[in-house]
Amino acid sequence: MLSIFGARQGESAAPISAAISAKRATPASAKSDATLRARAIAVFQQSHMSFLAFFFIVVSLLSFVAAQLILKRAMDATTRTGFRNAEFVSKVTGGVVLMTISFFLTLGLLQRFDLSYLYPFQGLSVIFITLMAALILKEKLNMRLAVGALLISAGIVLVSMS
Repeated sequence: MLSIFGARQGESAAPISAAISAKRATPASAKSDATLRARAIAVFQQSHMSFLAFFFIVVSLLSFVAAQLILKRAMDATTRTGFRNAEFVSKVTGGVVLMTISFFLTLGLLQRFDLSYLYPFQGLSVIFITLMAALILKEKLNMRLAVGALLISAGIVLVSMS
C-alpha cells in the first residue's frame, strides 16, 4: 500500500523526498532574497514605535476602558428595569463593540511588537479604569484602592522590564 509520500508500507520515503527537494531547490539569488526578506521582517518587528503604533495602542486601551465603564452602566440599569429593555441592550452592544475593537487592535499590535513590550500599556488600564470609575461613575476612591492600583501597574512595568 502506498503512503502519502509514495513509499510502500515499511519502506523509507527518504529517496522520494530527496528527489522532491532536489526539484524544488532554489537558485542562490533566490536564497539571498529570502534571507534579506527574513532580516527585513525581523528588523520590522523590532523597530521603534511609530506614531501610528502608539495611536493604536492608545485607542485599544481607551476602547477597553470605555467598554468597561459602559458595561458597568448597563449592569446598573438592570437593577432598575431588568434585562429586557432598550437601554440595557444598547449599552451592552456598545460595550461589546468597544471590547471587540480593543481585542482586534491588540491582536494587530501583537503581530508587530512583543507581548512583554505591549503588556505595560495594558497595565495602564487598571489606573484609567480606577480613575474613570471615580470620575464618571461616582464610585468612592479611597487611598488604599488608589495605592493598590498604582502598585499593580508598577509591578506590571517592573516585570516587563526584566
